[in-house]
Amino acid sequence: MSPRGKGRWVRLAVGLVFAWTTCIFYPAPVAAGEAGPPPPARLAQEGQMAASQARIKLEQAIAAVKKLVDVPAELSEFTPSYSEDERGRGFWELHWEASGQGSLHARVNATSGEVWGLYHWTMETPATPRRGLPKLDYEEAKAKAEAFLKQALPNYAGQLKFWQPEERPVPYLSLRNRGQVTYSYAFVRQVNGLPFPENQANIEVDADTGKIRNFNFNWDERAQFPNPGGAISREKAAALWQANAGVELIYYRAPTFGPLTESEEQPPLKLVYAPGQRQLLVDALSGEVLKPEEGYFFPEFDFAAGGGDMRSALQSPAALTPAEEKAVGEMEKLLSKEEALAKAREKIEIPEGFEPSGASLQRNWRYPAQKFWHFSWRHKEDRGYLNINVDAQNGLIIGYQYNLFQPPKEERPGLDEKAGRAMAEAFLEKMVGQYRSSLREPKVVPTYDYAAPYRPGKEQPSGYGFEYTRLVNGLPFPNNGVKVLVDAYRAQVTSYNCEWWDLAFPPPKASIDRAAAERAFLAAGLTLAYEREPVTRPLPGQRFEDRPVRLVYRLDEAKAPYVVDALTGEGLDANLRPLAAKRRPAFNDLAGHPARQAVETLAAAEIITATGPAFAPDRPLDQRDFLVWLVRASGWRPDPTPKYARGDSQEGQDPEFRAALEYALNNGILRRGEAYAPQDPVTRQTMAVLSVRALGWGEVAELTDVWQVPAAVAAKVAPEKQGYLALAAKLGLLELTAKDPGFAGTLTRGEGAVALYRLLSFR
Repeated sequence: MSPRGKGRWVRLAVGLVFAWTTCIFYPAPVAAGEAGPPPPARLAQEGQMAASQARIKLEQAIAAVKKLVDVPAELSEFTPSYSEDERGRGFWELHWEASGQGSLHARVNATSGEVWGLYHWTMETPATPRRGLPKLDYEEAKAKAEAFLKQALPNYAGQLKFWQPEERPVPYLSLRNRGQVTYSYAFVRQVNGLPFPENQANIEVDADTGKIRNFNFNWDERAQFPNPGGAISREKAAALWQANAGVELIYYRAPTFGPLTESEEQPPLKLVYAPGQRQLLVDALSGEVLKPEEGYFFPEFDFAAGGGDMRSALQSPAALTPAEEKAVGEMEKLLSKEEALAKAREKIEIPEGFEPSGASLQRNWRYPAQKFWHFSWRHKEDRGYLNINVDAQNGLIIGYQYNLFQPPKEERPGLDEKAGRAMAEAFLEKMVGQYRSSLREPKVVPTYDYAAPYRPGKEQPSGYGFEYTRLVNGLPFPNNGVKVLVDAYRAQVTSYNCEWWDLAFPPPKASIDRAAAERAFLAAGLTLAYEREPVTRPLPGQRFEDRPVRLVYRLDEAKAPYVVDALTGEGLDANLRPLAAKRRPAFNDLAGHPARQAVETLAAAEIITATGPAFAPDRPLDQRDFLVWLVRASGWRPDPTPKYARGDSQEGQDPEFRAALEYALNNGILRRGEAYAPQDPVTRQTMAVLSVRALGWGEVAELTDVWQVPAAVAAKVAPEKQGYLALAAKLGLLELTAKDPGFAGTLTRGEGAVALYRLLSFR
């Protein structure tokens, strides 16, 4: 149930990999085991001959690119080449570049003369700073993408439909220098009025210049599409989904997206309902149920280590702080290196010829309370390696990896699934005997040697993966468990990984039943689309594009919840946040208000953190909210977990403000020793001072005898603050006149949003 790789429309990701990332493109992605593009050696030998047979000549390909985009004159180095993909289609690969200037790469179909790919990279220099809001908004950049699509692919544009994401992507904004902002758009192939996400065009537009930065097109002219006439109803498909998706009551912990410390708030854990087969497909014509998730084995959990050797860090003879004394006390409770190594050798025999190559005490960054010793061995003739991880608190072996850099002597695998499972069980009993009763019966996945040639009907597994899920109070906890990989040739365990955390679990009592949870998953309805038949048992040599296209129903990943709260029945995302919290706030009190555009733009960019339904634009803006908004606009963003959710604003109960305050102090927005009262209203002078500092202009603003302000302002404001007001007035944040100085009054929430919007719009 790991959320990794389980986002919206997993099949859509075949093409969207390019759409949502910035990367140099190459020939269409190749599935596991599929023959890739011709190797360079073959191209060197056959490229000239194949290119000479291309219908479109090199000069025509160059002209096709220059018709679409301006090739900068400074990109004076030009390198053309010719390639063929796995279907035998020829392409001109054109590359312009210049050292320190950037590059432009284009891919031209050598039969049609159409540009099927483009990547333009420009060297960013300090002379061209980017900050704040980009010049183009999402819709303006989309118009650029659509115009480019019609010009680049006139024969295909009519068959491509814009794929509207559930939520428009919002660029990362910063008042100080930021990176390039691009908007990405996907246009999906339509067949019989239904999407075929595997084929699409993806376009990235520079939001500051309107130029096309990335373009990639994928099309299978050989694909055969079944007639949608006679498709089963959505109701029948939903019944099949309910019967086969395996929705069950589980414990689920939100994922982490970076190292945690023991002092940080840990990700939430809830009792939820979740489908065991989220990617389940229902053939819309036959009613056959396809379960692609059954055939994949990932030998490890999302597990990583960090922290280095903590013992050596605590051996200083200097006086210790209270925090250091606590760490030393905790370290004394852990196993020593020698004790942990003895535990490892007690359970695992070190193969002959392997010599120690390292040892370190580390921390599980996903569960910082767990410390473990990591030991490694290397074969003295560099024929392989061995790694063992030992829990430093209880001596449990939690990780094992054994790899030999040589093929097995046996020509055929000697273990079948039954024998492989017996070996895995024996190993498991030895490693985690005390936990075996708290493990669910395993999911078994045959694995194959993908370097071996494809022999249809004669393939034998090279090994077997066994995935055991931890049970807590009789319910699955998919974040924890054990995974074992058995090599069928060598008849030995080659990989073992155990995750077992000491967490507080809520009582196993749900307020809704499974049927209600299933209805919550299906509330948005199943989506109907054409998709390539999934690989349920991946075999070496199988070609992705040789599989038939099916008309299928599947869960609408863009709208359906990831899990359903077992107590409230509310749909949650993978981070255990209500789905409503993911959507752009819809405020009900901004109609006709002059601050509406500013508030909605900043809320969409997650700078304004209010979630509605009311924004209260005419209520006084407190210093707490303004500082949080300003710091977010300066580049700080919290991670997706709720640890920065606003508390009740009492002392020590508002982690978001504490984090914003720390950022402001560290980045010169606030000065240490300055009074800042989070519950008081923001004055215009405070807004001006903090805003100018957020741009990094604080030292310049404090130069005296430089700035000119009206006499009425100079009489009331200290000389070191006059520059802030003068700059703020030039930025359009306030007005300074002799009649109305306009700096002592307080701001409303709407006025604060408008001021911040203007600050972000400054160029």
